[in-house]
Amino acid sequence: MDDKASADLQLDEIKSFVARHNDFMEVANGPDDIRRIVRSNKMAIIIGMEVDNIGNFNYANVTVNENTAKAEIRRLYDKVWRYIFPVHLVNNKSSSAIYSLLFNFSNRFTKQSAFTFWRSVAAGIDV
Repeated sequence: MDDKASADLQLDEIKSFVARHNDFMEVANGPDDIRRIVRSNKMAIIIGMEVDNIGNFNYANVTVNENTAKAEIRRLYDKVWRYIFPVHLVNNKSSSAIYSLLFNFSNRFTKQSAFTFWRSVAAGIDV
């Protein structure tokens, strides 16, 4: 299963879970919903996720440009995603997972190349 299908499935399952427990929780689509839900003594659920390959943009056959990126963000927003971290464990076309050398194993496995790390003495950053 690709990341786009996985994200969609996870969203469907989250919404289904919340619907089964609507006696004490509800999905919030924005600040007004959060206030209303909390005032009714329920838990406000704000849906979001981290994803390695947002929109499956890492695939060679998928066009990536400003329009397709905006369309994917709109698609996710329309499906009630309210926050997205466009990187999780591996590098993608928009960002890099560089917070630990250990995650470079994931990059090597999924991307067939490891991320190149270097020391930036001038900025005081040592990665």
